[in-house]
Amino acid sequence: MFGIKPASVELSKLRKEVARLKLLVYKDPLTGIFNRRGFTEEVEKMIAAVEKGREHGRSRDKFSLTALSFIMLDIDSFKKLNDAFGHDVGDAALKLVAKTLENHVRQSDFVARWGGEEFVIALLGANENDAAFVAEHLRQEIAGQSLKYRNKKIPLTASFGAAEFKPKDTLETLVKKADKAMYSAKTTGKNKVVKFSGIN
Repeated sequence: MFGIKPASVELSKLRKEVARLKLLVYKDPLTGIFNRRGFTEEVEKMIAAVEKGREHGRSRDKFSLTALSFIMLDIDSFKKLNDAFGHDVGDAALKLVAKTLENHVRQSDFVARWGGEEFVIALLGANENDAAFVAEHLRQEIAGQSLKYRNKKIPLTASFGAAEFKPKDTLETLVKKADKAMYSAKTTGKNKVVKFSGIN
């Protein structure tokens, strides 16, 4: 009996520590948002919920569990930014974009740094048009800001791709669709939004 309470306390501490370590594994240390690993785990749950919703035809008010879309974005001319002003400015750009994304999406949306200068957002309950609308808003928010370097203001823009989760899609295929749309935005002028359905 005397050992029960201390053991319970220790178990609680252990669980908290495991949760803390898990969060560290899933977070990007530079920007503070989720990394690819954390995004992948959480979005797999979203996909399962959407597939279940489609199977049962369930929806809740305007928030539909039968829709899911991705936005992928890439900071324009990021290598030139690093080369011209140094990695500290590059890091500042990554942090600014991450903060902008988090501040301008819904709580139900999931933002992550995919790698390098690429970011990804999962929008539960959103179709491709919804995602493109959100992406355009984010594009304008990023383009409306600039980085400060000594006495200079450095403009910042990003290119966006939007794609919707369709039947038979997987996390991998949806990422590829959003990435393809983003690549189209990069190669056709940058600082724009392209929908995957618009390039087929």
